[in-house]
Order: sequence, then structure tokens, then C-alpha cells
Amino acid sequence: MTMTFNESRWPKENAIKVVKGNGVSKLAVFMDPMCVYCKRLSRETLANLMNVTIYCYIWPFLSEESKEIAGCIYSSADKADALVRWMKYDQMPTGMPNEYSEEMIEQNIALADYLGLQGTPAIFLSDGRGPFGAMSAKALAHKIISAEHY
Repeated sequence: MTMTFNESRWPKENAIKVVKGNGVSKLAVFMDPMCVYCKRLSRETLANLMNVTIYCYIWPFLSEESKEIAGCIYSSADKADALVRWMKYDQMPTGMPNEYSEEMIEQNIALADYLGLQGTPAIFLSDGRGPFGAMSAKALAHKIISAEHY
């Protein structure tokens, strides 16, 4: 099912923003901290993209451990660094879940439900196309380019 979830509809205040290079291209990615496909996406695909801003929506639906780690990431002083270190290197975030992190997680769960998402990772392009699952950096770069010329 193709959803229309373009950049103007992204609730950026709920996202963890990761900027690579000049950040000119934009992606929204829903991920679960315990999802092996999300970790592979982070390590092999997102790590190899340049000049992209990635709005990461942590959607912990796999387990209670996912929710706990999501809370630690959202309550870390540097959320983007905590997210990258967890997803790429399995380094446990130092933040402690709190009211703010719980609210962000609940809002992301509601957003994923609203969008009808069935699993992670779920990638949306700035023009609203998606959700797409995990793919190679080359395939995702091609989709980004097509979105910018759509």
C-alpha cells in the first residue's frame, strides 16, 4: 500500500534528525531499535548516503526492550549520536527514559498506526512515496534522485 506522507506532513519535532553532508535530500525512516533489518539499513545503507537529512521516528513495536532502548535514546543529551551509536555499533544509550521520551514514543506509535505501517524499517521520500523497506544505498539513492525530479 502506498501512503502519501510527504515532507510537509512529517512531524519533525518527534523525529531524531541525522544530517549527512549538506543534508539537501530528505528521508523519513521509521525504525525499531531491536529490528535487525533497521540495524542493517543503518550500517549498510544510511551510512553510505551523502548529502541527506534523515528524520528518524523510533517506533518500538517488537518488544518491551525496544521501548526501553527507545526511551534511552530519546532522553539522551545528543539523540542523533545515541541513535547512530546504538543502530550501527550496539552501544547502549546513556539517557534514562522519562516523561518526554515516553510522549515521543507514544506519538510515534500513533503516527505509525495512522499511516498503517506493518513493520520496520519504513522509509518515506520527501515527495511522499513510501513506505519502502530495507534496500541498498544505491537503490535508495536512485529513489531519492527520482523523488527530487518527480
